Amino acid sequence: MSCYDLWYARNAIYARNGYCFKTARARAEFGHGCFPPYGELRGWERRRVNELQMWEAQKGCSF
Repeated sequence: MSCYDLWYARNAIYARNGYCFKTARARAEFGHGCFPPYGELRGWERRRVNELQMWEAQKGCSF
């Protein structure tokens, strides 16, 4: 996956969970969000976000 693909996959999970995005880029892709549970992740979603962040770090991605 490219850095963009990793970023998008990670933030799509947060968007499904109501995260309040602060950057213009994330808002353009996912909207403002902001609904309960406000980005709080559990279970497989938390594990998947951790995995995606690990790959982002390994590839040297920065956004």
